[in-house]
Amino acid sequence: MLNNVRTFKGVKTLKSLLMQKRGVSLSNFKPNKLVELSFNDKTGIATVSMNRPPVNAFDRGHFLALQETLQKLEDNKECRGMILASSRDNIFSAGLDVAEFNFDDLERVAAFWTLFQDIWLKLFTTSYPTVAAINGYCPAGSCVMSLACEYRVMVADPRFRIGLNEVHLGIVAPKWALLATRDTVSYRPAELALTTGKMFSPEEAQTLGLVDELAKDKVDALSKAEKFLVENFSSVNPIARKLTKLSLREPTTNWLMKNKKWDLDFFMDHFSKPDVQENLRNYMENLKNKKK
Repeated sequence: MLNNVRTFKGVKTLKSLLMQKRGVSLSNFKPNKLVELSFNDKTGIATVSMNRPPVNAFDRGHFLALQETLQKLEDNKECRGMILASSRDNIFSAGLDVAEFNFDDLERVAAFWTLFQDIWLKLFTTSYPTVAAINGYCPAGSCVMSLACEYRVMVADPRFRIGLNEVHLGIVAPKWALLATRDTVSYRPAELALTTGKMFSPEEAQTLGLVDELAKDKVDALSKAEKFLVENFSSVNPIARKLTKLSLREPTTNWLMKNKKWDLDFFMDHFSKPDVQENLRNYMENLKNKKK
């Protein structure tokens, strides 16, 4: 199988692939080291690995790299599925980079939140099936991104946790993330998880339905993710599958598309409150101290 896999670094990853298979013009498609991508010619499965040291925190550049990569996969008819993974050890992603929430530059903060909305919608509504291969800690914004995928495989390591823990920082998770959580685990478990900000062990997350399958390590997680895609979708009509997925996800998709401005205003109002800003500053200071 390894002979069928071509591995690339950065967003330049698909240039030769798309030029060869579809003749797509990529004159504006510039390399970006924040994303690694491998494509299996035999199965048509793409693996998109986040690569922003040290913890894959999402900043503007990271989101833009992911957004561009997802779009190029969307434009490539050879893509039969995508695995969202991490190139880092023992962490999927630390979530949103709190350094982006500097309210001395309101326009930048608003643009970042809008980009978060857009990249999540793009992942949530891909025409190809998606799996998150979670090989470590997966809190808040990274959990939200995994919820945009259709299947989640998590490494069963007792050190790892997954969940939406925003309330511990005095933050409210966006409504569209709440809807996705509710639709994934049902209302009552979602209410308890979100209002307590609980972080779940892999086993707890599987019991809850937050993750679908457990793996012994990162390699096993990637293998199980690809197996799920190949075994379940190889014989399924891709157009019927896509339309069924979009129909099921239509309520959440429509809510966000119709309420992007309201969601942005709510975010800006809440995050600009002095106590929330203080919590964020304290959190950033604690992170700096841990790195020393």
